[in-house]
Amino acid sequence: MMEWASQYGEIVHIKLGGKDMIVLNSAEAADELLARRSNNYSNRAVPHVAHDILRGGLGITFMEYGPSWKVRPA
Repeated sequence: MMEWASQYGEIVHIKLGGKDMIVLNSAEAADELLARRSNNYSNRAVPHVAHDILRGGLGITFMEYGPSWKVRPA
């Protein structure tokens, strides 16, 4: 990754197993994307089997970012 960073820059896009991956090669790049633009990147792909079938849609690990994520238990 360090070689790619020196060749392609602080932010590198690769595809692994058909999924888009972003590699952040500096603290500044990570801060920009993960802290300052967090609303753009807070969600994740939800694996159907793990989320819906095994957990009945209630597993926090795979829950989509949104109102349900922010609800506090009573």
